[in-house]
Amino acid sequence: MTTMSRQPHTAIRVISLSAAPERRQAFARSAVEAGCDWEFFDAHTTPMHGLSYDEKRVTGIYGRKLHPVYLFEVKKPSESRHAWDLYKLITTTPADQAWRPLSDHACPLLKS
Repeated sequence: MTTMSRQPHTAIRVISLSAAPERRQAFARSAVEAGCDWEFFDAHTTPMHGLSYDEKRVTGIYGRKLHPVYLFEVKKPSESRHAWDLYKLITTTPADQAWRPLSDHACPLLKS
């Protein structure tokens, strides 16, 4: 039987906008109080090279901005490790699979 000589370490990366210093400072204070070892990862505000997002095209096809859809399960009290630890992510449906184009809807008010 093999035993570990030390606790496993999880790297915590907080995705955050570098242009939001107040939010970053507030989080940093909370993380320090909790004793977490973490660092910020700068969020992108535009698609990375090679990716594109045409909001007008997406809105025209789907009638709204797209976002992923998440299915969560409420944790049992024995599964929660912190007061805010209430939900367990079961699955994520990507935005392009979660929403139907307006042309696929049966509602006559949505037909052009």
